[in-house]
Amino acid sequence: MQLRRAPQKNPKPSVTLSNRKPLARLVHNVMNNIQQISNNIDHKLIQLEQQLTQLKAKLASDGASEQRLKDIAALEEIKHKLLKSRTIMWQAHDLGHRTDRQRLRNKRWLGIGLCLVSAIGFIILAFIVFTH
Repeated sequence: MQLRRAPQKNPKPSVTLSNRKPLARLVHNVMNNIQQISNNIDHKLIQLEQQLTQLKAKLASDGASEQRLKDIAALEEIKHKLLKSRTIMWQAHDLGHRTDRQRLRNKRWLGIGLCLVSAIGFIILAFIVFTH
């Protein structure tokens, strides 16, 4: 008689060194995603500019109506928010990039320090061994 296991609902994937993405690929993917989002925002801004131009032309030819003025104000506000979002996104990316570089610099100095401590310990040990 064989015992059957109940199927697991959410099996956790095993994380091994062989299936991890290298840091360079990860950074490249993040940069591509940010660039893609920025391009999408640029595309939306162009569409908004076209809509604003059309509404302003209609406003000039047909006269001022309350609804058109509200539409123009709403589109201007959306444009402002999109520009602000893009600026904040790039600032956050730059801040993260600087933080990553600083962390790598700190690791480098830590590695150099550990090498120096190891070298000093080796010299002391060699001195003790050869003098006795």
